[in-house]
Formats: sequence, structure tokens, C-alpha cells
Amino acid sequence: MAKLLSWVGVVAVLVAVFGVVIQLDVRYQRGVGRDFLAQGVPAVATQVELEVDAGRDTSVDAVDVVFRTADGQEVRTELIGQLGDPEGAAEGPSVPAAGTRYAVPLRVLYRRAAPAEAIAVIDAEDKANPGPVIPVAWAMVAGGAMAAVGAF
Repeated sequence: MAKLLSWVGVVAVLVAVFGVVIQLDVRYQRGVGRDFLAQGVPAVATQVELEVDAGRDTSVDAVDVVFRTADGQEVRTELIGQLGDPEGAAEGPSVPAAGTRYAVPLRVLYRRAAPAEAIAVIDAEDKANPGPVIPVAWAMVAGGAMAAVGAF
């Protein structure tokens, strides 16, 4: 019985640690989203190319865009913070289909001091408002910690 309780304790500690990691990552991502929404300069990407990798699961590895800054400078860059759903795009480079998350015209926000740092507006909004992830992560921390204390 003691051995079983030890394993339960180990699993509980891992759940709590994973909750802390989620908490830290989501808070960082939320800060990035809020920063771009508050200080980013709006632009519209007129060219978008997805890089899709079909490893264990098909996901978008990169979203490459071309847009013009407020002063007319053309910028070619990879967006930061893109989400991994390819929305039906094939493996390799492809243009996103109309009506999908990254379809043109794509609204982006860039940093005035570093225009190559850009994010899709929809990604910035999603990051700034992560929904119930933070309370769930806190529940993992609290539940894991309580279970670990009870098991040890």
C-alpha cells in the first residue's frame, strides 16, 4: 500500500509542476498578446504562406507574411505566436485557403521599432484572452499539491 501511495504522490507532484509550467507559459503569452494589442502598429499582410509539417501531428510551423509599414517600407517576416492548426493545408509551403485563420488580407500588428516582429491580430487577441486555462492550471497546482501531501 505504501508503494502505491508513493506512486500516487509522484504523479500528484508531476501534475502540480505541470500546472505551474502551464501557468507561467500562459501568463507570458498573455503579456505578449496584450503588448501587441496596446502598442502594435496595424498593417495588412497581402501575401501569406504557411509552412506545414506533418510529423506526429500535422501543424503549422511558420506563417510567412509580406506587409507594408505605415511609412511604406515592405516587410517580409515570419509571424510570432501563430497557432498550429493548418485548417486543411497540405504538408509543405502553401497559401492559406480563403476564410481560414491566416487568409489574405491578414490583419497584423508590428513593433514600430522592429517591424519584423509581427503577430496576426487574431493570435494577439487569443493570447491576450486565454479563457479558462489559468484557473484550470491553478486547479492542477492545488489538486496536485493536496494529493501529494496526502500520499506522502
